[in-house]
Amino acid sequence: MTDRVAKLSPFEAIERIQDACDRTVERAVRNHQPPVTCAIGCAHCCRQPVFITSLEGLAVFDRVTRSLVDDFAPQQIAKYLKELESRPGAVDGVGALKTNLQGRGPAPTPEQRAAVYGVNCPFLWKKTCIIYGARPLMCREHISFDDVGKCKRDVPFFGLDKPMFHEVSAWLTRDLPRNHSLFPVWEYEQAAEVVPDRMYSSRELDELLRWKIGSQP
Repeated sequence: MTDRVAKLSPFEAIERIQDACDRTVERAVRNHQPPVTCAIGCAHCCRQPVFITSLEGLAVFDRVTRSLVDDFAPQQIAKYLKELESRPGAVDGVGALKTNLQGRGPAPTPEQRAAVYGVNCPFLWKKTCIIYGARPLMCREHISFDDVGKCKRDVPFFGLDKPMFHEVSAWLTRDLPRNHSLFPVWEYEQAAEVVPDRMYSSRELDELLRWKIGSQP
């Protein structure tokens, strides 16, 4: 068996997918006008729900449990959930967002969106992502070309004048079940079991990435 048809581990599979996403985003924004306005320390977009595939959940779980944030993250997640649950309509809003993302329900109402946006991500510390290397695809692809002041005012990002590059990982939702909320991540230690076998074949995954986004793993 050659490397091209090697059996990938869950971590190798998600690393290939993350790398393909990163390179596709970089290629798309390289000469974009207006240019990207995101920068280190700008975290206005880190105040919205994030949904992930099981492979991404496994990567986040591994990053948290193998790092110095192991004790810190559970406290932050508990704080996040407490604040979210204290907001009227927020729990239903998260559910509406998820079913809409899965193509199983209508778009959330403005009231539902407003209820779930604005709570800081528990992995955000001093405006820095503490799981940056393992951050979900929704975070990797979320890029603004607008004025950062408007991002701050307009969370949840309705009415921005400039386009947001927010489409890269849409292709993945048709090949992996994006049916988890990012928080909490602790239940995902074995979540990769639900991933189709083809995602662990280096040849099939490479062909999928090339077909979907023109990536060259």
